[in-house]
Amino acid sequence: MAETDSAVPAPPPDFLPLSLPGGFMALNGPFFGWRRVDGLRLGLVIEERHTNPAKVSHGGILMSLARLQLAAGAAVGTGLDHLPRMMALSFDFLAPAPVGAWIEGETEVLHTTRNLVFLRGLLSIDGQPVLRASGVGRRGEAGAVALENLFGGPPPAANLAPSPEDRASGFRRLRMPGLFNASLAPLYARLEDQDRSFIKGFRVSGRHDDGRGYCHPGVVLSVADMHTGFASLVYDDLRSFVPSISLNFDLIDRPRVGEWVELRTNFVSTFEPYTVADVVVAAGEGDKQRPLMRGNGFMRIAPSIGVAFDRSRIFED
Repeated sequence: MAETDSAVPAPPPDFLPLSLPGGFMALNGPFFGWRRVDGLRLGLVIEERHTNPAKVSHGGILMSLARLQLAAGAAVGTGLDHLPRMMALSFDFLAPAPVGAWIEGETEVLHTTRNLVFLRGLLSIDGQPVLRASGVGRRGEAGAVALENLFGGPPPAANLAPSPEDRASGFRRLRMPGLFNASLAPLYARLEDQDRSFIKGFRVSGRHDDGRGYCHPGVVLSVADMHTGFASLVYDDLRSFVPSISLNFDLIDRPRVGEWVELRTNFVSTFEPYTVADVVVAAGEGDKQRPLMRGNGFMRIAPSIGVAFDRSRIFED
């Protein structure tokens, strides 16, 4: 688990460090939890390493915390001994989360069936909502994280070394603005259809690992968030940062460490000051691909933030 810097604010009393295996959680933690009579609350202190190009929390780290909050809250709220696997997720970004903020989550169980649990969640700073989430989880998943292991002491050491250069044919290395984006590197892309179609890819490495040999869902969500923005910027030659307002995903399968993951967009539409794009995520290369996730994003064109975009400088090589 990552060490907290002496300048980083401490979590509130009663919150204990969570034991979360894998490279992605080690790279972005520590995450904290407090099991109360009315449920389980999780939290995180936003640090500079969690930020996007606008110097506030990246949507990927907020979605990762919210997904975990939904799953862990579902386990406590329904009496499960394991965290359900989240199959559908929706996120609405209500306010920015600045560096130094303590973000705290809560979960509401809306309905359960034999196999599914329907959930609603909220992330807040000092009682003010910053992200609204909803999701559907599947119970009884083989290999699911045991609830009792969330507070089970330090997880095994994770491999946090950056991935070696390993890309599919035709892909170039992306320039990664923002510290959180850079932590996921290397990411690659190529342009098609007269340079208006943006395809992104990455090789799942140890720093993306969930501790069980799969890519952590937070990585795929984060890269998909980044992808919808890049796809809109490239397709319509936009020149300003496009923060996400709302994102929706259906999670179909999980890539394993070592697999190539590719993201494509089939639809982009801009109606200033907003833009929308879809994303389709698959594992494998060439004709041997299997679907992993589909989603869509609704974003705001935000020149007032002061982060410029130049499509001629998106590649490092």
